[in-house]
Amino acid sequence: MDTMQRSSPKVANIADIENQIRALWQEVGEQAHGENAVTRVCTLTLIAYGADATLARRVRAAVPKVFGDHPCRALLIEADGAPDELSAWVTTVCQRQADEGEQVCCEQITLTVGETMRRRLPGTVLPLVVSDLPVFVWWPGPFHPASNVRTQLFAHADRWIADSRDFASPLRDLVQLHTLLKDDQTIAVSDLEWARLTPWRTMLANAFDLAVARPALDRLSELTLRTNGALSATLLAAGWLASALRWQASGFRSEGQSDIYSFDGPAGPVALTIVHDDSEPGRLPLLTTGCASMPSLTVGLECHANGQSLVSTVHHDGETITQVGALPADDDGLTLAQELNVYSHDRIYEATLATLAAMAAIRGQA
Repeated sequence: MDTMQRSSPKVANIADIENQIRALWQEVGEQAHGENAVTRVCTLTLIAYGADATLARRVRAAVPKVFGDHPCRALLIEADGAPDELSAWVTTVCQRQADEGEQVCCEQITLTVGETMRRRLPGTVLPLVVSDLPVFVWWPGPFHPASNVRTQLFAHADRWIADSRDFASPLRDLVQLHTLLKDDQTIAVSDLEWARLTPWRTMLANAFDLAVARPALDRLSELTLRTNGALSATLLAAGWLASALRWQASGFRSEGQSDIYSFDGPAGPVALTIVHDDSEPGRLPLLTTGCASMPSLTVGLECHANGQSLVSTVHHDGETITQVGALPADDDGLTLAQELNVYSHDRIYEATLATLAAMAAIRGQA
């Protein structure tokens, strides 16, 4: 499907946006008279909040990429306006079906707000939510759980979408997110960094699916994760592994650039080392594992130099088995579109956060 802008952004009266949207659709229909049919479609409401100029540009670039898979009403909030500004623009975006003449169209409402007018945002945005359809709120940027605007918007959302890559202090903020989820069981959360980690988790699972490596999975004694410039992804990978393998955090020490966590695993003690290394920043952490009871076996996982693939290596008794998997483009819009398919709780992610909370507690940062 090819994206096609069917209308230029039009300034809207804040108090009368719905009527102006109806007039805009009438105009779109008249323009299409005698041409291909136009169908207005809405499957959900997406609210995307850009808290500053940089995040506003990021939201503006990403949201249109979801329309092909998720025709929706998109509410873009750009909180980088003049202090007393609260203005709106409305537009339509149409997608032409590849094998049909019909065009599927949806709508985008952009609100620009200044600092002193942010308190009016919930009262402006929430009446524009399409009733009886799911509501997603994407809030990129640092984690601020006490934000009044965030709290009010999230209270009406079926799912929050965060991005822990943006967190100022990833371990602390992920633990705060765990606390929110624990205190309110109705909250469902997506994390774009967790979604980016999915190919990495899949590749590691595939490596341990090999017959030579499978026996070692429950008997791992050493595991090293090198941050590779991706601290949040590294923490999520550590929490996921410890949770999935039923390890219990038991100790912590720091040595130079390394954080070393001790765990009690079903088969004995496990040392998990996180090496803080940003010398060659990448998208995902590097991993190596060892098993004391199988000293001839090691498993490794890394990104290929081209940034487009993942490579796992299993070394066993002098032989090496290599597997290569594709790595999706690092694109907010594509990752966001993927997360709009998820409506329920992600219990694996929530268990990962719980494990990270235990790791933070053992090092005195809970």
